[in-house]
Amino acid sequence: MKNNVILSVVVIVLVLLIVGAGVLRRAMEDGDGERGRGSGQAVAVEVEPIEYRPIREVRVFTGTLQPAREFVVAAKVGGRLLNLEVDIGDLVERGQLLARLEDDEFREEVEQARADLAVAEANKEEAQSSLELASAELERERVLRERDISSQADLDTAKARLRAAESSLAVAEATIRQREATLRAAEVRLSHTRIYATWEGSDTERVVGERYANEGGNLSANEAIVSLLRIDELRANVEVTERDYGRITVGMEGFLRVDTYPGEDFPAEVSRKSPRFAEQTRQARVELSVPNAEQSLRPGMFARVHMTLSERDEVIAVPRDAVVRRESRQGLFLVEGDEDEPRARFVEVEPGIVDGRWLEIRSPELEGRVVTLGQDQLVDGSYLRIVGEDTEAELVESPRNGNER
Repeated sequence: MKNNVILSVVVIVLVLLIVGAGVLRRAMEDGDGERGRGSGQAVAVEVEPIEYRPIREVRVFTGTLQPAREFVVAAKVGGRLLNLEVDIGDLVERGQLLARLEDDEFREEVEQARADLAVAEANKEEAQSSLELASAELERERVLRERDISSQADLDTAKARLRAAESSLAVAEATIRQREATLRAAEVRLSHTRIYATWEGSDTERVVGERYANEGGNLSANEAIVSLLRIDELRANVEVTERDYGRITVGMEGFLRVDTYPGEDFPAEVSRKSPRFAEQTRQARVELSVPNAEQSLRPGMFARVHMTLSERDEVIAVPRDAVVRRESRQGLFLVEGDEDEPRARFVEVEPGIVDGRWLEIRSPELEGRVVTLGQDQLVDGSYLRIVGEDTEAELVESPRNGNER
């Protein structure tokens, strides 16, 4: 039993020695790390100079191009589509014939309406004759009554016949007007079997955007046949957030880019702003007019609209990579000290607008150089080894060293 106690004590001592060695080793490593992050060991970094430069805040909004004007040509009457004179992509002039419908039934309606009008006109002539006879008879009865040759009853009968003849003539004239209206309606329906390109505006040409019907198909009244687009001017519809909405005004200029023409900028101008935000996205629509005289752009293209929301002439600017966050503070590391032993000093800053890789610093006033790579290893006061400068020195010295060897 004594031997077991001794063995247990030895095991405990060994365990304590092992744990102590591990704790000591970690403490030494932590000390070395702190010296590396602090003032003992130089940290390799890259730096760039602080600049005074103009800077612009540019926002990029995505959206879709739409035609400035678009309308759908539809058949006003039903029937079989006999001929379709245009197709997708064709240029169309104002007044050009687009399609023809089968018109046999409509021609029959016109002929029937003309025949009914002829009957009504004949009835009018007959009523006119009856009126003339009734008027003459009444005049004769008046003369006879004055001479006491006819009775008062005969005179009253003549007056009634005259009124009846006048009514018959009025009915005949109304029937003619009715038949004329029926004829005009039949002629209008017949004209609707010929479908022409008509639109409001100063443009004289448009392009067929879509075909909805084919020759030989039966169309219902108001059924679409083709759509006509005005594409010498387009609209770019984009959605903007509340943050940017108030900074965008009607008349503000920008430019857009499309994947079809990489690197080419197309001018655009804000023409309308929606007064309402969508509840789901909290965004509002902004429309921009896009000149397209060469018709290089096409409706439906995906567009990236670039707009300058603010611009400053000369500001303190640093590369965006220079700004880091330390706990709750946002700042950057300035390079200080002499050339042999440069050191880092953390400076809290108030950032401004972003222009590409450059960031405006609103405060404080800065000059000199800032660390742009390697900040994660820095604390305030760390020694620096500026990698770019060391590399240049090595490149200059290497040929000389090679000759000495």
